[in-house]
Amino acid sequence: MNAERPTRGRPPRVRAGLDTRSRITGTAAELMRRQGYHATGLAEVVARSGAPRGSLYHYFPGGKEQLASEVVAGGAKVVTALITATFAANPDLAGVLRTFADALAANLARSGFRDGCPVATITLDAASDSALIGESCAAGFTDWRDTIAAELSRRGFAAGEAAKAATLVLSAFEGALLMARATRNVQPLHDVADTLAARLTPEAVAR
Repeated sequence: MNAERPTRGRPPRVRAGLDTRSRITGTAAELMRRQGYHATGLAEVVARSGAPRGSLYHYFPGGKEQLASEVVAGGAKVVTALITATFAANPDLAGVLRTFADALAANLARSGFRDGCPVATITLDAASDSALIGESCAAGFTDWRDTIAAELSRRGFAAGEAAKAATLVLSAFEGALLMARATRNVQPLHDVADTLAARLTPEAVAR
């Protein structure tokens, strides 16, 4: 989930093997995930991606809003794939939750606690200012919730309860991720996973 980290004071590294459009979106994703939408300038994106001058508006005629919207959509797809793969690899829900916590914790530690949720940072910074960005952020969270709910339904949760449980799981991990970044400690992620694993069962949710 991590892109190559830019190094201050050195020439930008061109992302080898990627086309210009992918280099731009990859660099923008890294910068916006770490420093937010408003703090990320288009000139910085172009410089760090090594993309030709003028290429950004060629590929993104809608400018920064279009770029951010596509960054959110791309990040959301990565997480959806992670959710699906985690459920597929674990026969029990406790294993799913703990594996997901481990993946988030590893990503945080690897990035020096700079890389959090690929959608949340932009949501907080720009979703209320731009309808286009807001729609992409909403779509990302909705897809994650629906993906989790569908998996929970396959594991015995009633349809309506599965949606509520999915919202709980998603909200708990988002909050834990934010707390982990603030405290530079991944323990909140593991605490959330352990607590949900102990209490989130079809029987308990149906009460």
